Amino acid sequence: MADRIGAQYLIGRLARLLTDEHLDFWTREFQAETINEAVRAIIRVRPDASYKTVDFATSKTALQKLPEDAYRLMDIAGVINADGEVCRAILPKPVAELNKIDPCWRTEAATASTEYFAYEEHKPRDFWIYPKAPDGHKISLTYSWIPPAIDKNSVELIFRSEFEQDILNYCLY
Repeated sequence: MADRIGAQYLIGRLARLLTDEHLDFWTREFQAETINEAVRAIIRVRPDASYKTVDFATSKTALQKLPEDAYRLMDIAGVINADGEVCRAILPKPVAELNKIDPCWRTEAATASTEYFAYEEHKPRDFWIYPKAPDGHKISLTYSWIPPAIDKNSVELIFRSEFEQDILNYCLY
């Protein structure tokens, strides 16, 4: 979920707040870099500040990798049926609990009935599913993502507008 904030508006507003309307001291390039830093800092603290819900095709292993633009997994809603609807929930379960259920869970044969997912904070772009699903099995998942960086000529920043003041505060202080 993302709104759009005018990138040039943010740069202009920063210039006015810094009393540097002609961008003599803080250049557009520097301000764009600082805005990008602010966005990344906000997402580290509030992963829900920028997120996507997607239909994700699983690989044939228990270990799954999020798409390249992902910052970290937030949730998995469930399995997607042939009609494109979430038909069955996939519940979170710590890796330690899965190890108690079945110590060999990572190597078992794939089934079409994934029941659990596991996620560890120190591996934010990886998660596991149990039991494994066939290659290309569809699940609905939500992940936090880092929007494309802006540069001095960008028209818009893809980010929730409610965080505009936080971006400005980061850039000013």
